[in-house]
Amino acid sequence: MIHSSMRSHLYTKAQRRASRISAYLCELVGMTLVLFNALGWACWNYGVGSPIGQWIPDRSLRTLLQAICAATGTAIVVYSPLGKRAGGHLNPATTLAFWLLNKISTRDALIYILMQLLGAFLGTLLVWIAFPDLVQSIHGGTTVLSQGISPGLGFGLELGMTFILMLMVLAMVNSRWMRRTGMISSALFILLYISGAKLTGVSLNPVRSLAPAALIMFWENQWIYWIAPSWVLP
Repeated sequence: MIHSSMRSHLYTKAQRRASRISAYLCELVGMTLVLFNALGWACWNYGVGSPIGQWIPDRSLRTLLQAICAATGTAIVVYSPLGKRAGGHLNPATTLAFWLLNKISTRDALIYILMQLLGAFLGTLLVWIAFPDLVQSIHGGTTVLSQGISPGLGFGLELGMTFILMLMVLAMVNSRWMRRTGMISSALFILLYISGAKLTGVSLNPVRSLAPAALIMFWENQWIYWIAPSWVLP
């Protein structure tokens, strides 16, 4: 017979395992929704033949709309049961920052990043299925440097913007304003996006750039969007 204390220990261990798996799956679904929302709106705001282009001919206004829609979608996921269950990282840079601060174990950090990567690919694939012509007209939703922006300058811009965003997130999660981190980071993202969209496309998230680039095999200057967020952390 199993002693009652041992049975309780095994049950607790099983609960913890189930809780982790649930968090991993929530991060996967959350990342899928974030990418689908952001790239879906990019299709409608910038895609050739989209009615929004006719309704709002001013590209700067569409850039603002894109920033608001992408940030709002992310905030909704962060404050949804998915985000609350998984912690709403939705970015390898955030996960690595929490790992460096010992707020997440190495195993959990690696699995979270894997879930984020898979979610980014799933979200991008869903956009290709839902809006094939529109997404093709925006080069698969890849992030690219604008003409006249050198790789060095692009790297510096992505690095600087990611640093500002991560600094704010880390400051918020260690303060009494922690519950408002999602809203404030979304507002900050909007400001960063409308400031830098014409220059680098404003990725600030390695998997957001990797998934679209890998699906259409476009690698020009993509290293910028993978490495810049990581360089912020040391």
